[in-house]
Amino acid sequence: MLLIHGLAGSSLEVARLGQILQQSGLAVQMPNIPGFAYGTPLSGWRSWVREVRMHLQTMRAQYATVSMVGISMGATLCMEVATHEDVTALVLLAPGLAYDGWAVPWYRFMLPIGRYLPFRNMYRYVEAEPFGVKNLTMRAAVKKMLEDRHESEVGGESISFNQLAQGDELIAHVRKRLDLISDPLLIMQAADDESVHPRNAQYVYDRVSSADKELILLGDCYHMITVDNERDTVFYETEMFIKRSVNAKLGHAIFDVPQQATRSLDRLAKWARARN
Repeated sequence: MLLIHGLAGSSLEVARLGQILQQSGLAVQMPNIPGFAYGTPLSGWRSWVREVRMHLQTMRAQYATVSMVGISMGATLCMEVATHEDVTALVLLAPGLAYDGWAVPWYRFMLPIGRYLPFRNMYRYVEAEPFGVKNLTMRAAVKKMLEDRHESEVGGESISFNQLAQGDELIAHVRKRLDLISDPLLIMQAADDESVHPRNAQYVYDRVSSADKELILLGDCYHMITVDNERDTVFYETEMFIKRSVNAKLGHAIFDVPQQATRSLDRLAKWARARN
């Protein structure tokens, strides 16, 4: 498993999911991507893609199957990599194909114009409440972590203009190439995502060439679904999808997983166990 964090974030964003997958018997790598991660010198989006492909190819030399999971812009990065590389399964968590949610600043659409302004290198988008988190206790913890450490499970405290501009270029490139993605695909996103409207997840679902694909909308969380109220569902669905895909790829059952017909009941049972 190769887990990719979001723009100006770090492996902290996927650490909980990585721990769950590792405990379930999957080998996990969660690299911080230079130029893409918080606190690293800026590089172009093509460099980000090369870095992820390098990690993927190194893992392919070690393992019979390799799958990718990405969150937010990390999911967009995974989509671009999947147009070049075959993976056993691709899981996109709140894929950042357009930042058009209800909490995005109204002037976000002016970003392309900003690259022509002399002060562009001084601008940084500062993260603010709700920090992609609906759960009030978790939100308070994130706020405290950002104040103390300048980064948290939802990303760094700010994103530079140039990182945003490179992210937008990546998005524009990926939107034109979605039909090149044919790997088994799971998409999960909050129905009330404050950063990325759910129509973007539907856009991806409708345009990929994957024969095996699923879209799950989550009802009780915001953008950072790996840490919010629905995180147990995200962990469970990711694990089950990956294990089913590995079994299908290898042609025999390495993992004991529920059949497709029982998935809804199995999901309800998972929720019930989590509440008890």
